[in-house]
Amino acid sequence: MNWLLGRAAGCACALACWGCAADDPNPCLVDEGYLGDPVGCVDGRAPAKLWSGTARARPEEASTSFGPSLVLDETDVYWSTRDERVLRVAKTGGRVTELVSLSNCSIRGLAVDDAWVYYTRNCADPTHLLRSTLERVPKSGGEDEVLAEQYFESREVTLGAGRVLWLHVSWADPVSFVRQLDPTSAERPGPDDSFEALAVASATYLPFVALGGEVYWFDASGRTLHVTPIGGGQSDSRLVASLESEVLELFAEGDCLFWTARDNVEHVLGYRIHKRCGDSGQEELAMAERATERMVVRGEELFGAGDNDPSSATYVARVYRWSPPDFEPTTIAAGLDFVQALARDETHLYWIDDTFGELRLYRIEF
Repeated sequence: MNWLLGRAAGCACALACWGCAADDPNPCLVDEGYLGDPVGCVDGRAPAKLWSGTARARPEEASTSFGPSLVLDETDVYWSTRDERVLRVAKTGGRVTELVSLSNCSIRGLAVDDAWVYYTRNCADPTHLLRSTLERVPKSGGEDEVLAEQYFESREVTLGAGRVLWLHVSWADPVSFVRQLDPTSAERPGPDDSFEALAVASATYLPFVALGGEVYWFDASGRTLHVTPIGGGQSDSRLVASLESEVLELFAEGDCLFWTARDNVEHVLGYRIHKRCGDSGQEELAMAERATERMVVRGEELFGAGDNDPSSATYVARVYRWSPPDFEPTTIAAGLDFVQALARDETHLYWIDDTFGELRLYRIEF
């Protein structure tokens, strides 16, 4: 033990967090010379940093800059950056591979299948009208392929029932669409082509998720849940449920839907986490204060990120876990700046922390 530095020999952990996992490439990551709590340290554990890189601009400083996206497959981690790249690294760390590098554009969503990485690209043309494309690139690297081109903005992308699904937003109305495309088809729609959407809402955001061959989505009010079969159109949609609170995020795990809803209880703004499985109706799992965005589910447990002190003007982010039966939040990583994306596999939780000068990719074992 190097007692002078308060760290275990050969380990980048401060004394309060010196239990290093031998299989992690950089088990406890702290700034050199920092003798306080290391980044992410909670109860003697801290996350491994798999990558860090420059974040070129704050979101408010560049109209085409947005937060990163993060997805996983069996062996690798894929993520986008605000400096217009898509990167890949093994889950165990190591050499980072650049799959996509753009110029004066932004990447808003990511999804992966066995062979491809799908993403949405947004670029301003000479007339200052934003044009967006749905594209894909081989997971092993190579030439990218444009699958669809549209005016205005394309955002989140996911896969379901053999289709690529993505959110298309027109600011002129405003109106949001969930579009669908068969990637095996030779058809490549252009900006002036029209095709039926799975969902339409008169808003600049439309929460949606694919589950069991269908797309679940909330309308412009954020309070009405609908479902549409993938391969169909909005005319095939049906009403599932009406809620009292506005939904901010919708996600799925197994056969169940989960969502976070904004609420105002006794004049205290908070967020409620809900669950719905099949036609059994929804149940409220937990109440939290600003700590329920960017959520993932693992079995009966929920994981999310947010501000650890809603009453403070200073944003200091943490990653939380909600576990049954009481679903009280517990902190699993602290001392972060702004958690932009979360993903998980069977053994680890991954996230991107944005310091507004640097992006950092972390993982921690469950």
